[in-house]
Amino acid sequence: MIKSMTGFAKAEVTLNETKIIAEGRTLNNRYLEIGLKLPKGDILIEQKLRELIKGRIRRGKVDISFKIERAPDQSSGPRINEPVLQRYLEIEHYLKEEHHIKGHLEIDAVLALKDIFAYDETVALSEDAFIEACKDLLSRLHDERLREGSLITDEFSKRLAIVSALVEEIENQ
Repeated sequence: MIKSMTGFAKAEVTLNETKIIAEGRTLNNRYLEIGLKLPKGDILIEQKLRELIKGRIRRGKVDISFKIERAPDQSSGPRINEPVLQRYLEIEHYLKEEHHIKGHLEIDAVLALKDIFAYDETVALSEDAFIEACKDLLSRLHDERLREGSLITDEFSKRLAIVSALVEEIENQ
């Protein structure tokens, strides 16, 4: 059976009211090229996921992203990244004292500072949850690629029948 190089799938795993959503797509490529997008804080599992993918897909471009959705009571909104804020304030003080730059740091400028907010994107999600989501996603990708391969086979068969009929017609003339 022909298996297409292209496919798209989505899988979800729920653990303690936290949902891990894995989305993946595969494209034609001569070699295996894996792109993973994980939530901040979960990059330690990246190598295990890469090995899992390599065990199931031989070649092609594979892009997989993981997203976490929490129940409203579990969501952690932004918090002030205190060490970063403190460093910005030290820089402001330094610029005023050493370079005699005048002015005051206003709240809208502080809120626009890079990395001023931190997000706790993960709350002890187990590696097993990511691996389960990835396995489910890879299975769905496999099925989708087989389905698309079947459509390609059907299309080739139809076209081959047309060509065969035309060849037979030419031979009979």
